[in-house]
Amino acid sequence: MGKYAKYQSKVKERPEPVPPIWRGIGCLLIILVPIMAWLIGVVVLEAALNNSWPLPRVLLGRVQFPDWIWSIPVLDVVAAWIRGINHLYAKLLFFVIALVLFSALFSTVYSIIFSAISPPRYSATDAPPPRRKAKSYKR
Repeated sequence: MGKYAKYQSKVKERPEPVPPIWRGIGCLLIILVPIMAWLIGVVVLEAALNNSWPLPRVLLGRVQFPDWIWSIPVLDVVAAWIRGINHLYAKLLFFVIALVLFSALFSTVYSIIFSAISPPRYSATDAPPPRRKAKSYKR
């Protein structure tokens, strides 16, 4: 190969592209999981308040902003809107917990479905993996 020649490796194409239905399901999950998590968080908070669960007082009530926020023209509108949401910190806490749980659940279900539907790991032309154990290292 010459000094000024360019070497380009061949780009391997995926043998089977991702079916469009999986992309559609992923798009729906990106939209639906946060909405479901927010609704579950609000429902759990209402149940917690109705059943007198011990919640920290910091999470309850309205958000307090410093005085300088109200002097900035755009931030005062946003701060007034945020301040209008009652128990925002508690809602956000339950939202994050529900979001993590839903994401873990859907990820686990997706991996189980994908492993059941996916093609086999090795094709007919592949050699089976070696069955040797590595020797333990001793000094």
